[in-house]
Amino acid sequence: TRADYVQAISSYLVTLARRYGYQGPACVIPNGVDLAAFMDNHSSDERAALRKELDCSPRDAVIISTSRLEEKNGMDVLIRALAELRDKLGGRGLALWILGDGSEHASLERLASRLGVSALVRFLGSVPNTEIPRYLAAADVFCRPSRSEGLGSSFLEAMAAGLPVVATAVGGIPDFL
Repeated sequence: TRADYVQAISSYLVTLARRYGYQGPACVIPNGVDLAAFMDNHSSDERAALRKELDCSPRDAVIISTSRLEEKNGMDVLIRALAELRDKLGGRGLALWILGDGSEHASLERLASRLGVSALVRFLGSVPNTEIPRYLAAADVFCRPSRSEGLGSSFLEAMAAGLPVVATAVGGIPDFL
C-alpha cells in the first residue's frame, strides 16, 4: 500500500495489488520468450526420432504440458481429461508428455494408474530449458488446466513453437489467450 508504482506481468496481478489496497499508478509489462528458440527449426526426422524414443507412433496425437507438478497447475485435471478422451476415441492414438517435476509427481502417477492411462502418459521429469523447444516441436497440442496463474511462460513458449494451446481462463492467461 506504500509503493509508489506497481509493475506486474498481467492485468490479473495489477487487480490483485488493488485488492490488497494499492491505489497508485500501475502498468502491465508481460513476460516474453525468445521466439527464435521456439520457432519450428526442428526437422521432421528430429520430430520422428523423439516420438520413437518416447514410444509414440507418428500418427499419435501428442498432448504436451510443461509444468511444475503442483496442485495449482491442474495436471490431475489433464490426466482425468486424457482418460475421458481415451474412452471417446477407443484408446488408440494418444500420448501425454509431462515435462517437469514437483510434489504431486507420485500422486499423479497413481492417478494415471488408477484411471488406466499409465501407458499413455510419459512423466519426463525436469528437462533443461534448452531442450524444451525440441519436445514442443514434436507435440501436437499444449494443454495446462491451471487453477491459478500469474502469467504462464510455458503457454507463451508453446505458442511461440506454433502449438495450439488449451488452457483455463484464470489469472493472467486471458491476457494472452
